Amino acid sequence: RVTCAINTAPGSVLYVTKHLTLRQMEYLVALAEEGSHTSAAKRTHVSQPTLTESIRDAERALGVSLFEKSGGVTRPTVSGEAVVDAARNALDAALRVSNAAKWSDVLRIGAIETVAPYLLPGSLKTLRKSEPSLKIAPTSGRTDSLVAKLRDGSIDAVVLASPVLAGYQSYALGRDEFKLLTNSSLSDKVSISHLKESSIDVILLEDGHCLRTQAINACKVATGGLAGGVIDGGSLDMVVEMVASGLGATLVPQIAVQGLQNRKDLRVSDMTPEERAGRDLIVVWRSGHRREQEIVKVAEALRGQFRKLAKS
Repeated sequence: RVTCAINTAPGSVLYVTKHLTLRQMEYLVALAEEGSHTSAAKRTHVSQPTLTESIRDAERALGVSLFEKSGGVTRPTVSGEAVVDAARNALDAALRVSNAAKWSDVLRIGAIETVAPYLLPGSLKTLRKSEPSLKIAPTSGRTDSLVAKLRDGSIDAVVLASPVLAGYQSYALGRDEFKLLTNSSLSDKVSISHLKESSIDVILLEDGHCLRTQAINACKVATGGLAGGVIDGGSLDMVVEMVASGLGATLVPQIAVQGLQNRKDLRVSDMTPEERAGRDLIVVWRSGHRREQEIVKVAEALRGQFRKLAKS
């Protein structure tokens, strides 16, 4: 049971120190959001009479009317709105407690989307052999989202392209050089300058991907600055297939080229010495993390996988 305490000044909505169950709170929130007893019951997987009676019990316990019907829609009363808001907060807190227990023995490792499919599977396979008791939950996302989760504690460590976050520990994986990916119909001697001179489109990931910014910086042009223009692609896999279809060229990280070198419709070329570019990959975690030693073991496995791919 959870105490629902809404302490307000005289003349305001409500002061309550009665007990409601989490299940009752779930019913209150569902009814407020659905506007229908039938829909709320379906959402919470109970019969309508069960939900209705539970809400009546809550109203009796609190001594106020929480809902009213208007125009065929059930809405919270003024008092009901305050109780529903408090119920949402209580449910969120209960979920955090539950998640804390659920994930207490699991390391949550995130990686940016242009790294995760190349480094995480091989690293996890290595760790399963060397550290069989270590439980890891991998995830992927874009840089901003992963950093936000790292800061609020939703994940324990992330693989990013530098720079290092202030106040966080980091472990360097290595320099991930960029390669020029073109359709195989182009001549062997291809460079960024050649693309510009030949008005060949450059295909980049959509906004929000750090690889897009890195590629633009490598090309030293802003969007649309190339003679052939810039085409947006939704994911790295999509960008690769667009290149294979002859729609343009792109830059790909070294760790992603292993499966591309044997394709007859693609050509992977080294950047010229003058145009050479890449990104520095690092593992980042909160300073003083209680499982830092285990995170370092994960980082070591990630670096081992990175080195394998960097040699391909």
